[in-house]
Formats: sequence, C-alpha cells, structure tokens
Amino acid sequence: MQKSAAPRKKAAGKGPPDAKPAPKAAARPRPPAASRKKPPRPAPKKVARKKPVTGKKAAPRKK
Repeated sequence: MQKSAAPRKKAAGKGPPDAKPAPKAAARPRPPAASRKKPPRPAPKKVARKKPVTGKKAAPRKK
C-alpha cells in the first residue's frame, strides 16, 4: 500500500458554490454560422489526360 501523501491543496473551484466568482459574460458572441464559414479551398490543378494506348495487345504465344 502507498504511504499517505502530504495533504494537498484543494483543486481550484471545489469550494462551496457561493465562494466562486460569478461567470463573466462573453466578450462578444460568436458570429452566426454563415460568417464563420471557411474560405473556399483552391480547385485541384488540372492534369492533362493521357491518350489511351492503342494496338498493344499481348503478342501471340509461339507453339
């Protein structure tokens, strides 16, 4: 078993509720969701399409 540790300070905010300071009002409310939207992400770069390879069938196997 562990040795009893020295009595520690109580964690902050564990006292009776009347001892706690009143919660402060928010400095400014959150803006509405529309103005919080992220900026549009840049469009992906266009990649030149490769032409399909033609006439590259497997060579007929020799008997």
